[in-house]
Amino acid sequence: MKKITLLFAMCVFAIGIYADKHLYLVPNSNWKQADARFAAYVYTADESEHAWYSMTECADEPGVYTVSGIKNDKYTKVIFCRMNPSTSENDWQPYCWNQTGNLTMADGNRFTVNDGQWGDNSNPATGVWSVNPYFLAGTESIAGSGKGWWTDARQLTNGAITVTVAAGTHKFKLTDSSWDNKYTYSDNLSTSNSTETITNDNDDNITFTTYPASTTVNISIDAENKITVVYAPDSRNFIVVGNAELIGEGKGWKNANADAAFSAAGSITFSNVAAGEHTFRVVPLGKWGTNHNYNNIDAANSTAYIRDAGGSDHNLRIVTAKTQDITINFDVTNNLISVLAEAPHYFIAGTAELVQSGDWSSRKYGLVNGTCTLTLAAGDHVFKVTDGYWNSDTDKTHEFTTLDENCTSAGAYTDGSIKFHLDAETNVTISIDDESKKVCVSVPSGETTAVEAVEAELDLNAPMFNVLGQQVNKEYKGIVIQNGVKYLR
Repeated sequence: MKKITLLFAMCVFAIGIYADKHLYLVPNSNWKQADARFAAYVYTADESEHAWYSMTECADEPGVYTVSGIKNDKYTKVIFCRMNPSTSENDWQPYCWNQTGNLTMADGNRFTVNDGQWGDNSNPATGVWSVNPYFLAGTESIAGSGKGWWTDARQLTNGAITVTVAAGTHKFKLTDSSWDNKYTYSDNLSTSNSTETITNDNDDNITFTTYPASTTVNISIDAENKITVVYAPDSRNFIVVGNAELIGEGKGWKNANADAAFSAAGSITFSNVAAGEHTFRVVPLGKWGTNHNYNNIDAANSTAYIRDAGGSDHNLRIVTAKTQDITINFDVTNNLISVLAEAPHYFIAGTAELVQSGDWSSRKYGLVNGTCTLTLAAGDHVFKVTDGYWNSDTDKTHEFTTLDENCTSAGAYTDGSIKFHLDAETNVTISIDDESKKVCVSVPSGETTAVEAVEAELDLNAPMFNVLGQQVNKEYKGIVIQNGVKYLR
């Protein structure tokens, strides 16, 4: 059997990346007799593996014995033993004079043997589990006035403490009353259970910022020395990240850009945002990764049309038709995002003569509140209405070409696209009904410019010609002339 040297030590232990188990034993007066020493026998749940560990008395807490370095991911059970002090050998008979029963480590990390108990194999000693005392050391804002970074500034009760902090940035570590033994951000913070706006500073402190004048913070540490910090969320701890056209030049997708943080009311306005598609998400300040994204759409309180960009990045996107201010609101309590902007979700896509830009762009002219008036030159005009995400080649669900003949006065007709002809320059209003998705093409009353409607009774079997006058068949793609009307196929 391997010899284990008995050491006299303070209640200290290293904090490693494996979250090793640290156990404490408080023997009763019976167990302390005859200068007995103490050991821990640990083993797996199926008893296939086991190990002995000698325990050492804590210099800063006499009468309490500790052991560290137990692999928590391996051993889950323990039996504490009162050992013969004349030998350092750890084994059962004749070394183990008295023992506890089979104990589960998950129940705590500090076991106190009940008074009057001795215990043997047939009648083991009993006791109670608790959590070893921990202390909070940190800035005065959290540790208390005049106690900044004292190792025993505030003691946790059963591994937990509730503190009330004022507005500001707060930093802390937990200790076991010895400053050499600290529980820090890197090895000990339970990030999945803590409020997500907690960060790490250069000294491995656990750091967080609160904005309200008074905030209640709950701090706890479990038997695996994992720290949880929970406090009410505040919108000012969150920012918008997105494309530079929305956020600002040089600031796109920066998760620490404080200029993009929400106000106390959960609102931020970006000024003079150019027309186009804008992609964004909401994240805690300084955080990153898909686990920190907030993208639940609050459509009822939005004036812009917001879409989930899809995929694993959880981005949201809006499309705007003109340069304007865009306000993004974040309801931090319910995790809801709304956007206030004149960001119409219907657009005109058509020939260059109509959109006055590149042919068939789907985001050149928006239907603000479902309508748009354009001054168009004489000639043929062909278009569709889209939702800004139109793909003319594959996905037809984003285009709208059903004509509402009851409100159409510009002689339009539809055949895969909406087409109309003007004899002279004319103001034409194009609108769409949001419920029926029917499109209107009309000349406002009072216009004197003549508009000649294209005959509705067209011969769809009439020959078609391209712009060079060459006859083409129905498979031809491009601008064709049929019945004297030019349109795009």
